[in-house]
Amino acid sequence: MKQKLDCMELFGYFLFKDKRTGIFMSSLLQKVATLRVVLSELEKEIGIEDIGTIEKKVLLAIADISSLYDVVEIKRVKDHPLISNVTQPSFYRALNNLQSMGKIKKVGIKRGVYAIVE
Repeated sequence: MKQKLDCMELFGYFLFKDKRTGIFMSSLLQKVATLRVVLSELEKEIGIEDIGTIEKKVLLAIADISSLYDVVEIKRVKDHPLISNVTQPSFYRALNNLQSMGKIKKVGIKRGVYAIVE
């Protein structure tokens, strides 16, 4: 399994330079703002900027888990840190919505096994 990094430790690896001013930013809030902008740009690039928050969390959890496994079982997705505050009905609704959007698909004959649609 992947090694989990503490958020503060992760921020220690980055030194952000404001593109507009050329000044290095030191505030954690500024770093979070910069990460949000970068994340927003990436979401637009891969076409997920318009999907709901819960759908996005489920999709990202599946993508994260699929980096370790060929297919993703529902149990692993439910146990993922991104899904910790998602209710069960919302989780299953998000799965159905992601399938309808063509972002994920059921695979194999076993129930509850999914893969990202490339």
